[in-house]
Amino acid sequence: MRAVMLRSGFGFAVAWLALSLAWSHDAGAATTPRLDAMPTTGTAPLMVTFDTSHTVADAALVHHLLFLGNGDAQPLATAAEMASYGYPLPGFYLAQTWLRTADGFGASLPVAISAARVRDGQSPPSLTLVVARTTDPLTMAFMGTVTRADGDPLAAQRWDFGDGSFSGEAQPFHTYARAGIYQATLLATSHAGMAAWGRSVVAVADANGALGASLLATVTPEDATAFTPVRVSAYVEGAGDAKLMSAEVAWPDLDDAAPVVTPTATGLVISSDHGFAEAGYYDVPISVLLVGQSSPMTVVAHVTVANLDGTPPSPVLLMAPSAEATAGVAYEPNGAAALSRALAVGGNGPFAFGAASPPSVGMTVDDAGRVSWTPSRSQLGRTRLAVRITDADGQEAVREWVVETSAQKRGGCEIAGSGDEAAGSALFVALLLLAAFARRRSKA
Repeated sequence: MRAVMLRSGFGFAVAWLALSLAWSHDAGAATTPRLDAMPTTGTAPLMVTFDTSHTVADAALVHHLLFLGNGDAQPLATAAEMASYGYPLPGFYLAQTWLRTADGFGASLPVAISAARVRDGQSPPSLTLVVARTTDPLTMAFMGTVTRADGDPLAAQRWDFGDGSFSGEAQPFHTYARAGIYQATLLATSHAGMAAWGRSVVAVADANGALGASLLATVTPEDATAFTPVRVSAYVEGAGDAKLMSAEVAWPDLDDAAPVVTPTATGLVISSDHGFAEAGYYDVPISVLLVGQSSPMTVVAHVTVANLDGTPPSPVLLMAPSAEATAGVAYEPNGAAALSRALAVGGNGPFAFGAASPPSVGMTVDDAGRVSWTPSRSQLGRTRLAVRITDADGQEAVREWVVETSAQKRGGCEIAGSGDEAAGSALFVALLLLAAFARRRSKA
């Protein structure tokens, strides 16, 4: 148990609480979710049977969600039932259930699932998560411990806090804009392309202990292949009878997707169906704005789509690299951390990397997937970066992303980064000098 931690001059007491401790929040009802699984280790594709038969819910069930740990999820019809899931990709996953009744909610203990790769028997890294509340009710402290598998060093790791914010630090602090329920994720990848996903439901209450409205995302079916319809659903938690202003499901290859809105006893369910034409790993942002809110709630659903023959897509970027950079500062795709330079790549590794950007961009990628690029002041604005990735079978793919580069700030003043900005700054300084000279002459 840690007593006190200091960060950037901001001190607060922190009591580390392992996520293996079940918790609930209710108004008198006994809501105690429990999750068991069999088997928990094997070779991908790994079929796992989940059992929630020991779950206790003394009030009417609103919904029961089984998060599989890899971005997929299953809604359960009752509080106590059996469910099966086939993990198509090798990797390490933390599965967890989330149950909402008319009087309360709760999350189960996470269950670790480890699926080795059939080609070479390579096991994935494993991880544990710890989350703690701080004296600032909206600030949470996160700690992840990643253990690499034998002979396969770690390549990259990154936190996704469930509200659209990311961090590459090992032990970050994060302040949420509003109280609510979030799905926090730690992703770690190895040089051989093995991934470890640590996801858990995090409850962030305000100073009065209230949670407010929030979003939880699910993806079905769990065995989607190319051209198979996939349903993305966002559960609006704790909204009560709040009215909906707008809702959007931003499929990356589909415009004007109008989601279906279904009222529930405690909120809303926003759902949308779509089939991807190509295998890959996709991020699907969902945003919901309720009446009275100044900004929408946002959550990202992660969708894995296998090839038509059921084989996993390879290679894939499991998390989009950072979309922000600063002129004159080394670009870090995952944020400031020891493993921040490497791309989070999964699939049939080990991989060979190479920059696919135009030579003028100046980006290079080494054999481990570490990016080296320091944008210049002439590259202010949007720059398209690309990397060429070749997997163990010789399959090659070019992955692209766009980075917005801003000018470096020094002492509160922004350094000009283009000819027009420099000329404007020079003119401003000249006008100040002219004004000072005029004042001196008037006094004389």
